[in-house]
Amino acid sequence: MNAGPLSPTTPADRSTRRIMGDGVVVCSVDNLPAQLPREATDIFGGQLLPYVWEMLHSVTEVPFESQAHLFSKTLQDATIASNGKLRPKYEYISELRASKNKQQ
Repeated sequence: MNAGPLSPTTPADRSTRRIMGDGVVVCSVDNLPAQLPREATDIFGGQLLPYVWEMLHSVTEVPFESQAHLFSKTLQDATIASNGKLRPKYEYISELRASKNKQQ
């Protein structure tokens, strides 16, 4: 089975299709280490740690766009939603959901 990073998977026949389709969406993360849990945690934590101090300065009551200048490009790109709304880069998620709802 050769699935993309986001592929609906139908458990009965293990077939995969594009993101639009019936089944459970499986998100595979190729860059997360496939090692023992402790080693994976150490590596992931080590990669996340440099950004923790930036994240601690976030004020959740203020829209992200108003404080985005305080954060590195990495954190800006990684922030999917703020104050209950998808950020512009991720608004396609709403379109995917709306399209899926029309199909049902």
